[in-house]
Amino acid sequence: MAIEILSPINKNAGEGRIQYEKKRQHILSSYTNFVEIDLLRQGNSMITLNQNIERDYCILVSPSNQHPQASLYAFKIQDMIPVFTEKLRFKASSLKEKKAVKGWRGNLAISN
Repeated sequence: MAIEILSPINKNAGEGRIQYEKKRQHILSSYTNFVEIDLLRQGNSMITLNQNIERDYCILVSPSNQHPQASLYAFKIQDMIPVFTEKLRFKASSLKEKKAVKGWRGNLAISN
């Protein structure tokens, strides 16, 4: 599972964005769950579709079995962060990993 929290370097034009876009494409072409969290109100959007959505923040969720499709959860500053409904498969290899995801707000299916 890859969880990315965007930084200004990722969002603004330049080498940082180019590197992040390559990393993002690599993840989306693999069998890895991808969650991208954008809590920055400034900078260029990473979202490639539905640019006209009115939002302050967004979370992009792409389960590994649905790449390159993804769901976009957009929300305004006064709203609570939405709980997403996708099932993300995660193979926990240890009890420590299972405990690490125990407080996850989304739907996370853990298998042994």
